[in-house]
Amino acid sequence: MSAAREVSPASGAGTPPSQRVDRLGRRLTVAMVIFSSVVTAVITAIQLYADYRNDIDRIEESFSFIRESYLNVLIDSVWTANDGQIQAQLDGLLRLRDMEYLAITVNDQPRWTAGAPHSQRTIESEVELLRLYRDKPVPIGRLRLVASADNVLARVADKLLLVLFENAVKTTLVAGFVSWLFRNMVTRHLARLARFADDMQATGLAGPALRLERPLRGRWRPDVLDTVVDAVNAMRSTLAAAYDDLRRTAEQLAQSEQRFRVLVSNVPGVIYRGDLRPPFHLHFVSEGVSRLSGHSAARFTGATAITWAGLILPADRRRVAQEIRRAVAERRPYVLEYRICHADGGLRWVGDHGRPAYGADDRPAWIDSVVVDISARKQAEIALQRTERKLSLHLQQSIVGIIEWDTDFRVAEWNPAAEHIFGYTRAQAMGRAAKDLILPREVLPVIDTVWADLLQRSGGTYSNNRNLTSDGRVISCEWFNTALTNDDDQVVGVMSLVRDVTARERTESELRVYRNHLEELVRQRTLDLERAKDLAETASRAKSAFVANISHELRTPLNAVLGFSSLLLREALAGREPLSATQREHLMTVRRSGEHLLTLINNVLELSRIETGGSVVNLGECDLDDLLVWLQQMFALKAGDKGLALRCTRAPETPRQIRTDEVKLRQVLINLIGNACKFTERGSVSLHVDLASPAAADDGRAPGAPTGEARLRFAVADSGPGIAADELPGLFQAFAQSATGRQAAEGSGLGLALCRHFVDLLGGRIEARSTVGKGSVFTFDIPLAAVTRPTPVLASEKRVVRGLQEGQPVYRLLVVDDDDDNRRLLVRVLAPLGFAVKEAGDGQEALRLWESWQPHLIWMDMRMPGVDGGEVTRRIKATARGRETKVLALTASSYAEERADILAAGCDDFLAKPFREAELLAAIERHLGVRYVLDEAADAPTSPRPMDPDALLEALRALPDDWLGDLERAAVRAEMGLVATLIERIATVHPALAADLARRADDFDYGGIATLVDAAMSPSGDRQGVGCAA
Repeated sequence: MSAAREVSPASGAGTPPSQRVDRLGRRLTVAMVIFSSVVTAVITAIQLYADYRNDIDRIEESFSFIRESYLNVLIDSVWTANDGQIQAQLDGLLRLRDMEYLAITVNDQPRWTAGAPHSQRTIESEVELLRLYRDKPVPIGRLRLVASADNVLARVADKLLLVLFENAVKTTLVAGFVSWLFRNMVTRHLARLARFADDMQATGLAGPALRLERPLRGRWRPDVLDTVVDAVNAMRSTLAAAYDDLRRTAEQLAQSEQRFRVLVSNVPGVIYRGDLRPPFHLHFVSEGVSRLSGHSAARFTGATAITWAGLILPADRRRVAQEIRRAVAERRPYVLEYRICHADGGLRWVGDHGRPAYGADDRPAWIDSVVVDISARKQAEIALQRTERKLSLHLQQSIVGIIEWDTDFRVAEWNPAAEHIFGYTRAQAMGRAAKDLILPREVLPVIDTVWADLLQRSGGTYSNNRNLTSDGRVISCEWFNTALTNDDDQVVGVMSLVRDVTARERTESELRVYRNHLEELVRQRTLDLERAKDLAETASRAKSAFVANISHELRTPLNAVLGFSSLLLREALAGREPLSATQREHLMTVRRSGEHLLTLINNVLELSRIETGGSVVNLGECDLDDLLVWLQQMFALKAGDKGLALRCTRAPETPRQIRTDEVKLRQVLINLIGNACKFTERGSVSLHVDLASPAAADDGRAPGAPTGEARLRFAVADSGPGIAADELPGLFQAFAQSATGRQAAEGSGLGLALCRHFVDLLGGRIEARSTVGKGSVFTFDIPLAAVTRPTPVLASEKRVVRGLQEGQPVYRLLVVDDDDDNRRLLVRVLAPLGFAVKEAGDGQEALRLWESWQPHLIWMDMRMPGVDGGEVTRRIKATARGRETKVLALTASSYAEERADILAAGCDDFLAKPFREAELLAAIERHLGVRYVLDEAADAPTSPRPMDPDALLEALRALPDDWLGDLERAAVRAEMGLVATLIERIATVHPALAADLARRADDFDYGGIATLVDAAMSPSGDRQGVGCAA
């Protein structure tokens, strides 16, 4: 303590107390300022880094969102190559925060992109687009996502000064307040204490007691400074009283303190003295016992040796006691190692170094001992022993040969694996040189150089050498050599790991031969596949060209057949061409046959488009009631054979006329009802059409469709075996079948996939619900586009255009077509009505007539030799006058893509061949605004009113069974002549029934006739088999 008092004044001697306290305050202030600056910088850095990580995490979350929630929709769009939908989806994803560029690559080439990469620092992610095809994932492209990290860093930089300023202000205010508070509550009192200490040092212990400046009233309460003041005053009184005693004992205390200080400081452990005579008191135990045992030294003060013995592990007590008694008896020191129980429950190894002392009577008096903690050394010894055992085990059990060489290249260690490799036992190999054991003759001249080089290397080496075995065989070995050094870093040997690779090298050689052979096979197979691919692509191009050409070649003559038959029929109805009733009936048959042939051609071409993946939506008007009746009649026979109730119904509030692609809608319903009838053995199958609720409509709408739009819902329900819940998610995948379908061993698994494809094209979504053992319900929604306008007057066969109303200009119409029949047909249709009509047989003639005659409207054939219709239209529309001329294309093409090209060439509209006269005149009315004179065709033949289904069945059942059998067979075989003869026979007994059957035969609905007859002949007579409720 006196030494500390002598050092302190050295720095502050002669300095007034107030200045020393002020210096303390200034140091505190400086420390607070430094601390505040550091805290400000750290908080600012943490806050900005948190903002930066938050923005980066948001970008990663955007990537995860796209992969988890948007990827499947994007895969479907890429699979269908829907450019508009893909671009809309990419543009929508580009709105995500910091998203800069998105691209879909196909064959490593960008196919669809959104945005542009312009940042220097970006965060990118790439996802492979996999599409399940035939139960296998097929890569169809890759989605590349690029987000800007520059934007994130810019926002962080923008916040830097503001956040730094805010945090600096906060920490400065806190530091200033704390400094002021410390000066007010502590520093001034410390100055008072310092002055008192200086006064006491100058005047001694005499003088007035220390008093602090405290308020006489108020809410002040004594605090720790008052306690310190009281302690200082008490200490001064005590010091004054004890000063005389302290001075007398100071010398003795200094000697004793010096002795014990030397003793304790030189012994790193516990020093104790224990009595060797009963009751074996412990005279002294040093403070080190608390560190060694975890117990305080007070526990051992005045205790007996039994207390210390209680710390020793019971398993070691007997040995310790015996050794101490032996040392006392032999009058010698002892050294013991044993374990004691620590207060924390663990064990400590200790080393006990003791020496017994003897009294004047030469009997053992006490024992002095030093106990030190040797746990670390003991654990190291145990670990070393364990490592030695483990290394020995590895050495013996290793499948790799381990050999230790001395500096003379002689064997110092040889494990069993080396015995197995080279054939020498350990006893045979130990001490022998390598050249006498395993080295071939050809390496002996250079082995000394290799060995010397190995001894000089500090690291490991690898080599592959030829070596000898004990029986003279040559083997290939891999060697891993490492020099062994002692504590002085001198090389004392080499440790080698050796492995026999003879069999592996032989196998590798054989594999190289096989690989070369396989590569040749793969190359040849690749060439074969490339040739097959070229042939397939050639065949596909030929098929596409054939479909396009056959469409044009079939529609062009069919246009003349339907056109001239309609023209002749119209003239006959107008009285300009006298025809008998039989002739008119034959003419109507020709027209119906032509229209039926046109329907067949359209269906064949539609199936071709589906097959080639080029199917597109062709919107048109659809009569739901006619569609439901057709479906009812189509499946009545199949449902009747299985005794199923078949119902096709429409909700009353559902519009009858809608605008959609009827061909695709019909195909979806055929597939769903067909599957229901196929897998349902008893009960019923139903189709119900109604309006979807708003919530259901939003759930079922296609991605990108507006919310809240009206939607039409179709539901096909059955009472079949049902589908397991785990099979529903993959039900609409190509070639996927449920367990029921696999058991039935029918179908290819493509029907529902086509349904989903068609429903997607129509703008809807299909889904399935099922309960095993109860049945299934397949539902899909499509946008509702009801046809509320009345049927155009010109579209009705009961209205005839007699001519043009008066007060109109003379409309000039130019007909351009390389087919004489088509031109003559258009002239025969248009000229009698009052139009001025001229015709051109090729593109050059059309251009000359347009230039000289300036027609109001041009009917343009698009396929012509020389200058085709598209080129003529582009030349006309390239002029100011030509842009005022209406150009309407007449095309025999059925492809929507070609129709898009027609409109792109400049045509104002198009009409497909073969056309109906009403459609032709309606197009002219729409583009030129002409007004027609319309008359009722009173003498036009009228179709008989269809019979009620119940009355129809009752009338059929009244016929003789042989008549029904003959009619069914003739209808199934489509024998038109025999069907007509049988209908004439039926007309003799039931004219209304015969008229209904004749109408169906005229429409070539032989399947419907066969279904009706089969239902009439059914013993159950189930009305639900053919009925249709609307």
